[in-house]
Amino acid sequence: MAMRIAIDNVKCKITGASGAVISLLYKELSVKVPQYFFSSAFKMGRWDGYQRFLVRPANVFPTGLLPRVLDLLKDMDVVVELQDNREGLDEIHMDLASEDFQIGEFKKARDYQIDAINKVITNNIHGLPFNRGIINIATNGGKTVIAEGIIQQLYQSLVDSQKNFLFVTHSKEIARQARKSIMDDLQIPVGMIGDGAWEVEPVTVAIVTTLFRRMKDRKIEWECLKDNVVGFVGDECLAGETMILLPNRTEVPIKDVCADESITHVMSFNVKTNQLEPKPILRKIVTPATEPFGEVRLPHPNHERGLLRVRMTPNHKIWVDNEQRYVRADQIDDDFRTINIYYMDPDYPEEGWKVAQTLPWGWVKPYGVKPKNIMKYNLEVKGNHNYFANGVLVSNCHHSAADSWYTVFNNFPNASIRLGLTGTIDKTKPVQEMKLYACTGSVLTRVSNEYLINRGYSAKPKCILFKVDRPELGEMDYPEAYQLGIVESADRNRMITAICDKETDSNNKVLVLVEHIEHGEILEDAMQKLNKHVYFTNGQLSSDTREELLNRLRNGQLDVLISSNILDEGIDVSGINAVVYARGMKSMRKLLQGIGRGLRLKEDGSPLRFYDFIDDMHLTLLNHSMDRYKTLKSEKFDTCLLTITEYTQMSWDEINAKCGVKKK
Repeated sequence: MAMRIAIDNVKCKITGASGAVISLLYKELSVKVPQYFFSSAFKMGRWDGYQRFLVRPANVFPTGLLPRVLDLLKDMDVVVELQDNREGLDEIHMDLASEDFQIGEFKKARDYQIDAINKVITNNIHGLPFNRGIINIATNGGKTVIAEGIIQQLYQSLVDSQKNFLFVTHSKEIARQARKSIMDDLQIPVGMIGDGAWEVEPVTVAIVTTLFRRMKDRKIEWECLKDNVVGFVGDECLAGETMILLPNRTEVPIKDVCADESITHVMSFNVKTNQLEPKPILRKIVTPATEPFGEVRLPHPNHERGLLRVRMTPNHKIWVDNEQRYVRADQIDDDFRTINIYYMDPDYPEEGWKVAQTLPWGWVKPYGVKPKNIMKYNLEVKGNHNYFANGVLVSNCHHSAADSWYTVFNNFPNASIRLGLTGTIDKTKPVQEMKLYACTGSVLTRVSNEYLINRGYSAKPKCILFKVDRPELGEMDYPEAYQLGIVESADRNRMITAICDKETDSNNKVLVLVEHIEHGEILEDAMQKLNKHVYFTNGQLSSDTREELLNRLRNGQLDVLISSNILDEGIDVSGINAVVYARGMKSMRKLLQGIGRGLRLKEDGSPLRFYDFIDDMHLTLLNHSMDRYKTLKSEKFDTCLLTITEYTQMSWDEINAKCGVKKK
C-alpha cells in the first residue's frame, strides 16, 4: 500500500508508511522541553525530555506541520498521496490583490502587505489550497492591515455562505483597537467576543480567554460558533493559558511566571484578615505530568453563563471557606456539594470576588492525552501558601503547558484559513514555537525592522545606554537583586527622571516601560517635581481609563506615560519621541515590542530615542543587560554609551551624532 496522508483542518493521519519513516517523523516532530533536566521523571529515566507532535500508533500530527512533514519525506525520496478531507472549501473565495490594492476606500496597502495577502491566497501544497501560515512582520509593519486585506477579499463569501471569520487576540486593548480599525477601514459591522460581550458578525474580534472558557464549559454560544468558523487570524498568539494574578492586578500566564525571574510575587488571599495581599514566590517548579489532569467545575451565580472550570492535577488544593482548610481536587465529590470556593469571573472582574458551590460531580478527567506529553507548572508561595490562578484561590497549583490558543484553534474543525500574526518568533521557547507552526503553518512572509526602516516606513531608533553600577549587590538571589537594583535603585531611577526631564523640556513625549507596579509608582512619584503631565497606566485601572490616557498621549496632552506590560504589544502609541526601557530583564520579545511602541515615523523625520541601561551591579542583571544589547545590535540599531552627566549637558545634535545620526 502506498503511503497516504489524509488531511483535515486540524490533524493529518498517515497510513501505509514504513516503520523507518514513522520513526524518523516521530523524531523530527519532537521538541526538547526547556528545563527538562530538572524533572524527576527525566532523572529517573521515565521521560526523555521531549514533547512529541506525532502521536503513535495512530500516526496523527497537526495539519500545520504538513509542509515540514512533506519536506522530510521528499528528502527521504518517499512518494506520498494526499487525501483532502476538508469540507466547504468551495464556499470561500478570495481574489488576488492588485499592485494598487486599497484597504477600503482610503488606505493604500504597502507593497509587502499586498505580497503577504497574496501569499495567503495562493499558498498551496501539491496543488491543494493551504491558506494558512505565519505572517512575521516587525512591529509597526501593519499586521492588522494585512488581516484587513484578507478580510476584505473574503467578506462577500462570508456573507453569502453565512460563515464567520475571527480576529483573535489576548487583550481587551488590542481587541478594542482592532475592532475599531476594521470597522473604520472596511466600513463593515464587526462583532465582539469578550470584554463582557458575545456579539457575532461575519467578521468578529474575539479575546482568546473568553473563547477558551466558553469552549471548556461547552456553552451553547460556543457550540453554535465553532463549526461555523471558516478561518481566523491569531494576533501575537500562543500565550500560556493558566493566568496568575500579580500584585499589579494584571494576569500573567503561569508558564511565563515560571520562566521570568523578575516575577517574584503573586497575589494571595489571607483567609484570616479577608484581604488580598502580595506574597513572595519561594519556588517555581516545572516538571512533566505523571497523573491525568482533571477539572473542578464551579457554577457562576448567574447560571446563564454556565460553569467556570479550573484545570488541575489530583493533588491540586483549593481553599474551602466553610471547612477552613485546603481540599485536594480529587477529594471534591458529593460529600462537598455545599462548600464555598473563592473565585473571580475573569470575564466580569468588576463584580469582584465571590464564593461558589462545587457541583456533586466536581472532579472529572476530560483529557485524552498522555500525561508524559505535557508539563506541570507550580508555584510555592510564602506564608498562607495560596494564590489566585484563573480567578480561583488555590494552593500548589499544577497546570498543563497546553496553551489556550493552541486548544481553541484546534477546536475549529471547519477553519481552513489559519493565520498567525507575530512580530517576533521566539526561538528560545521551542515548544511554544512548534505549537505556533502546528496550529497555523509555516512562515509565509518575513519583514524585518531593517527593511521597514530602509523603506522609510519606520523611524530608526537611536539606542542610548547608561551604565549603572550602584548599589553593589554581590551574590544575592536574583529576585532580591531585581528589587534593589531595578525597582528601588535610587541611581537608576534618578537617571530615568533626568531623561524624562530633558526630553520633556524640548516638548517631546516619553513612554516609560516598567515590569512591576511598584516601580511605576516610584517613578510617578519621583517625576512629580518635574511639573509635567505624568501618569502611570496599569492593569488596576479600568479599560476606559487606560484608553483615555492613551488618547491623551496620542493627542499630545501628556508629557510622560509610565506603563506596565499592558502596552507590551499590539497597541498603537503614536506621537512619542522617546521610550525608556526601565524594566530590565532579558526577553527579546518584550524588548523589541517595547521599541516598537515608538517606531511610527514622525512627521518631521526625527528618530526615536530608545533608552536602556547596563546594570553592572549584579551578575544576572548584567547578563540580562548584555542579552538586550546583543538584540539591539542584531537588529542593526545605532547604539551608544553615555554617562548621565554627558547626556544632560549635550545638545540633541551632539547626542544624535554620537549615535550615528548626521546633522542635515
